[in-house]
Amino acid sequence: MLTSVIRPFTLFVIISCSIFAARSKNLKKTIIYSAAAQTGYIAFLITIKETLGLVFNLLIFDGLNKIAMFTITTILSDNDFNFDFKKIKLIEQSYLTKILIVLALIYSSGFPLTSLFIVKIEIYKIIVEEILWIEFVTIILSSALSIFYHLKICLSFFFISNINGTIKINKINYGLISIIVLQIVSLIFINSLFTISNQLN
Repeated sequence: MLTSVIRPFTLFVIISCSIFAARSKNLKKTIIYSAAAQTGYIAFLITIKETLGLVFNLLIFDGLNKIAMFTITTILSDNDFNFDFKKIKLIEQSYLTKILIVLALIYSSGFPLTSLFIVKIEIYKIIVEEILWIEFVTIILSSALSIFYHLKICLSFFFISNINGTIKINKINYGLISIIVLQIVSLIFINSLFTISNQLN
């Protein structure tokens, strides 16, 4: 009975926050809405039996993703960065920072062969096994919107003209490097993490 009330609410949170993230005109708000959508994913999984292990993996992988994204906003804030998409400055030189941002966006978007992508595949499997077609369509739409707004962020960072000016980020951020390394390591040891998480079910 409680599940029938909570689950529709979690689906509403997932799709509405994904739409807000896609429509947002501000980078920080986009990241916040994205984090809220992922919270909806976690709440949704809790309503399905034997998904505690999957929740464990989602918390680890998406937690790393969101920490990386918020770290990027902190780095940009230190450089007087305007987070309005129409006023974003082009990042020039700063090649290491560019590479780290691209990797963070790839992992956060759930792009194929990333940790989050593998977790979402497991979510799809469970939904199909439980014959939850409305939930399946909702999460497919949410995933498509996620790719869209991550692409929008990428285009804003690297493929805009310098009409708003440019910024250089010369300082190496070891915190962001550490997070990206952890994301790569999590992918390497993902089978071990799934084995541990399955023991939680």
